[in-house]
This record gives sequence, structure tokens and C-alpha cells, in this order.
Amino acid sequence: EDLRYFTHLWDSHKFTTLRQQTDGGFIPMLLSRSLRNANPELTEELADAIGRGMRDKIVDRHVGLDVGVSRIFSTSNKEFLRDLLVEEDILSESQADALVNLLHFKPEGVPSRAKKRLKFDLNYEMTYDGKRIAVKDLMNRDAEQVFNSYVNQMSGRIAFAQKGITSDADFKKQMQLIKAEGDELGDDGLKQAEKDILKFEVMYDMILGRPPKTIQNPSSDANRIARLLMDYNFIRVMNQVGFAQVAELGNAVSIDGIRGLIRVIPEFKSMLKRTANGDLEDPVARDLEAFAGIGVDRRIHQAMNRYDAHDIYVEGRGDFIDRVGLAAQPLKRITADISGMAPVTAGLERAAGRIAVQSLTDLAFGIKSINFKKIGRGTKEQDIAKRMESLGLNPDMSQRVFQQIRQNAVTSPSVFFKSRKIRRINLDAWDDVDARDAFVLAVSRWTRQSIQQNDVGNLNIHMTSTMGKILSQFRTFMLVSYSKQFLHNIKRNDFAAYSAMMYSSFFAGLSYTAQMHANAIGREDKEEFLRERLSPVEIGKAAFQRSSYASLFPALIDTGMPFFGEDPLFSYGRTTGLATGLISGIPSVQLIDTGYKAVQGVSRALLNDEYQVSAAQGRAFKSLVPYQNAVGIKNVMNKMFEDLPESAKVD
Repeated sequence: EDLRYFTHLWDSHKFTTLRQQTDGGFIPMLLSRSLRNANPELTEELADAIGRGMRDKIVDRHVGLDVGVSRIFSTSNKEFLRDLLVEEDILSESQADALVNLLHFKPEGVPSRAKKRLKFDLNYEMTYDGKRIAVKDLMNRDAEQVFNSYVNQMSGRIAFAQKGITSDADFKKQMQLIKAEGDELGDDGLKQAEKDILKFEVMYDMILGRPPKTIQNPSSDANRIARLLMDYNFIRVMNQVGFAQVAELGNAVSIDGIRGLIRVIPEFKSMLKRTANGDLEDPVARDLEAFAGIGVDRRIHQAMNRYDAHDIYVEGRGDFIDRVGLAAQPLKRITADISGMAPVTAGLERAAGRIAVQSLTDLAFGIKSINFKKIGRGTKEQDIAKRMESLGLNPDMSQRVFQQIRQNAVTSPSVFFKSRKIRRINLDAWDDVDARDAFVLAVSRWTRQSIQQNDVGNLNIHMTSTMGKILSQFRTFMLVSYSKQFLHNIKRNDFAAYSAMMYSSFFAGLSYTAQMHANAIGREDKEEFLRERLSPVEIGKAAFQRSSYASLFPALIDTGMPFFGEDPLFSYGRTTGLATGLISGIPSVQLIDTGYKAVQGVSRALLNDEYQVSAAQGRAFKSLVPYQNAVGIKNVMNKMFEDLPESAKVD
């Protein structure tokens, strides 16, 4: 009803700063009087208790009221509100009963972020040492950050509601059921239940765009610096990663074989090119973008959307860490573009999505793809049915989807094959909404299985903590590919699965060869470099290492090789230039090692006439420079450092 109202996030940093600048009772009094101004029926005793509880909890939680305690200002369930007030130590049991009896609200039937809150007079202000301080001075009112938080939380709420978890109360009940089941199984069962509950809580927080429990204090300087370190590593070494992603073209090809790829090649230009109004030229890609979100990552991951969800609650301080973090975001965007990561991913996703749509269209018109053929017994119809079920399409829903395709899709005769080529899928015209949703889900699952995307459910719980992110940086794809690519294809055990492995290795070998030729430009030892790097053995090793199904096998092998007195087997394969071992290949570990070598080389050369900067120390120094691994920049820097002597000792 207040058209000037702007939604907000409570900012724990502002609470902490103001508490340091005022006496202990100022913030609770400010909040209490603001509450009473907006809620005349509230007693002074209750308002004071809420003000004190809010101050303590917001500061204690580190990341703002909206990650937990805000539920006392949003829920319309009286029983849950009372329990929450007591559980969070905001009010005593008697005070909670008194407050609940004052609030005669009706259940609104919407998620908490969409409900009316217990009101504050946001413009209420008090004076301290001559300075006027308003309630809104304790809030984050940056429109972009607040909106991003709102979208994260509401999309998560909607998704959970579709699975039957419509509120925090429902979530809490599920945890209680898990614990009760564990209790019945004894001590071992209880321990397992506690582990499952922790995973459940982490998943719940991350889907709702909140800091997971595995990150103790996201607002601490240590955590903020750790995130800056990871950003720096990204800018420093990820500038050729597009070469590695080419291997995923093999997975796209496996959906419908080489002929499937041939049929979408004429549309590649229109899938990548946008017209003057920003729309894709290809109608099928346009529908996939609108309904399935395929190929939109670069558009939604703008530099302005600066941080992970938990960072929304800890930025805005204006300190050095904030300023550096803000400056790093466009630099990361540049890395994503010049490395080829963003454009290659978008192109592969759209190609895979279009091939998947074409395959389903062929099935709808009775043209069965040979790529569904099973290795072993079973009819082709059984193989197709099983494959459809793996995409979420049971026999009944498959027929409904096929019927909608026949009714609404626009096709034309294929130039090269005896089939119909999809021109438009016209998803907005489908009258069977459930069939459309099932079709979109199937294409999305097919595409994101082929052109791998990680989600919350793919990650090990330890990978969600700050230390876990540091240790697994740039390796989450490989970790997840073990189940999403390797085990998945072994389980499928059909022609498409094994062809995906074959094509992935083939395109990985091609991309490795192209990368080595690009990196050799400008080198004095170009012929020797190419002879060493492009031998059949090295190409074969790189083809395996970069394939989507190789997972951590190369890293495990190279970690064990030194124990047998051998050099790493896959030393040339990583596009980042990092070592392949599990420990030495961690970007932050490599940064410390190379940083030490670089500083040592420079200091020795300056302070001791008997020493000079060697080629190895020069390479270490070069690896610290942002974009040093980018094609072009890498070539120039190689030229700059090629005359350095092999020995640091002056002869």
C-alpha cells in the first residue's frame, strides 16, 4: 500500500559498525521505536525484546537477517512463528505467546518472501552525538543486490514447493523425520541421519541463494580474501580453457551421430548471431532459450551480477577487498570471452539442444535414430522407450509429446537425409502444457548431460566450503564427470554412450593439436616444441585426458607416478598450464610455489652479483601475470623471456 516502499536486506556489517560507534542500547532502542511507530498495538516490552534480539542475531549470523531470523517478519503460521521466536532466543515463551496473540493475520498461502512483514517505520531516526541515524541506514538498499537475492530465494521457494516443501516449517519437519528414522536404527543410524541432515541443509540453503552451513562466516575477511584469490586464479590461468571444451562436441554428436551434426550446421550461424533487436535468428534456438534456458549463461552472468549468493550479504563495505572484488568481475568476463569458454559453451549447448529436438522430432514422425541401438539384446522399440524414460518421458507422456510435435512443429524435407528437418517447434502454441513441460525437461536434461553443467546435487558437500572450493577449483567438472559422463555412459551401455566417448576423445585430440600450434607461434624452438608436443603418444594422452569421461583418472595416475620414480604421464594436457597432480595442480598451491620462485629469483639477482634470474624463475614470474596464458599474450611473453639463462648461478 506504500508506493514508496522498497524491499530491503538487513546488513550485519552496518549493525556491527553502528554498534561500535554507539552505546549498547542505541540499536535496540532505534528498532523498538520504529516497530512501535508502525505497529501501535505492540507493547513497549515486546518491541524492546525484539529490538535486542534482532541486534544480537544479525551480528551473530554475520550475513544479515534475511538468511534466517527474517522469518519472524514474514510467516503467517502462528504456531511456527511462536516456536521460531523462542528457538532463535528473540523472545521468551511468555513474550512469544503475547506477541502471537496480538497478530491477527490470516494465512496468505504464498512463500514467506512474498508475504507482508511485521512493519518497521523505515524513516524513523534518532540522534547520537549530533548525528541523525535512521532505521534504513542499517539496511542494504542496493536495488540490484536486493533484486538478485529476491529472485534467488523466490525461484528456490517455487522449486521446493513443486516437490512438496512449501515453507521452512515443512523443511524442518522433513529433518525431524530423518532424525527420527535414524534414532530407530541406533547409533549408526543416528550418525548417518546427522550427515544426511547436514547435506539437506546445505542443499536447501544453496537452492534458496543463502550461505551454506559449511561456510561458517562468509563476511570474515579471510573468506572474502579467499574468494578474491580464486578470482585471481581464474583470470591468471583460465585463458585457453575453450580448447578443452571442444571435446564436448563429441557428446553433442553422439545424440544423433554425425548426420545430426550435419543437419544443424546450416543453422550454426543463425544460432550464434543475434539480429539488431537482440533475438536469435534461429526459431528453434529462440524457443530453447526462452523455455529451457539453453545457451543463456553468458547473458545472465553479467559483470554487474558480481558475486555468489552468499556474497550479496557481505559486500557494500567500500573497503579494499570490496573494491578489488568489484574490479575483478569484468576481468573475469574478459577471461571467459578470450578463452573461448563462453562462446564455445553457448554454441555447443545450442547445437546439442537443436540435435536433441531434431531427434525427438524424428521419433514423433516415425523416423527412429540408429543411435538408440542397444549393445546386446532388446528390440529397438524397447531401447527407445528406455532412453525416453531416462529423459523423464514415460510411454504415455512420450506419445503426448510426439502428438504435440506433429501438431505444432514446422518441418521441411532434409537435403541430405530421408527425414524431416525441424524449422520451428512453436512451443508457445502447445495446448498440452504438461507435455510441453516434459519436452522442455527432456531436452534440457539431454543437453546438459551432453554439454555438462554442474548443479548443487552434483557437488560433494565438502566442495561447498571455502577450503573445499579452493582445493577443487577448476576440477569440479572433472569430479562431476565421473558420475555424469563415465558411469552414466557405462550404465547406458548403448551405441550412443560409447560413440560419445569415442567422439569426445577425437575432438579433444583435435583441440589439443590446434592449441599446441597456437602456442608455438613466435617460439625460436618451434619445430622442436611441436615435435615433442605433437607426437602420436602425446596427442593420444591429451585426447584421453581432455575427454569428458576421463574424470580424475589422469590426475590420480600422475599423483602416483613420482612414487615409482617416473615423470607425470599427462604433463602437457591441461589447458591451464597447471600441474596434473592432485596436490600440485591446485591453483592456489601452484600460485604459492611459483610466487616464491619468482620473488626468490628477483631478490637474489638484485642482492647477490653471483646470481641471475633463470628461465625457470622467469616462467614462474610470468605465470603470476593476469591473462598470461591467453593466446597472443602467451606468445609475446614467451618471446620476452626466451633469452633467460637456464642456470641461476652466474658462470
